[in-house]
Amino acid sequence: RKKMFENIVRLLNPGGYLYVTFPPRFSAFAGHQQNGKSILKFVPYVQLLPDFLIRTLGNIFNEHRYMIGAIVNNYRNGLTVKKFVNYCKAFGFDFLVRELFLIRPIYKIKFNMPPVRMPWLPLLGEFLATGCECLLQKKD
Repeated sequence: RKKMFENIVRLLNPGGYLYVTFPPRFSAFAGHQQNGKSILKFVPYVQLLPDFLIRTLGNIFNEHRYMIGAIVNNYRNGLTVKKFVNYCKAFGFDFLVRELFLIRPIYKIKFNMPPVRMPWLPLLGEFLATGCECLLQKKD
């Protein structure tokens, strides 16, 4: 993640804009399991289980192997809202828009569910928000 921010800062001009959207690491579907084919796609927080249990459940429910691996990797590489904010500050970005969503806007396209914003709650947002969306501007 640090390397990602280093590259973005290097590529973005001073005053440039960056739009970022991601599911917080501890959110219900941060493992992107909703993209699976088995019943696991309906199980919130499955990515918080130990790796061996995710793999076992995936095998029991005949989930695609790549999906099982993706759930594990998404959690390992996931980003918390707090860490994201800290990286933004450390790498010289100003927040122009900072939103947490109980239902992410992309879910309108995927599942025909309208977006629902939620208050910026530091700890609860990590678990309840399905999406964090921010418009950033690189400081001069």
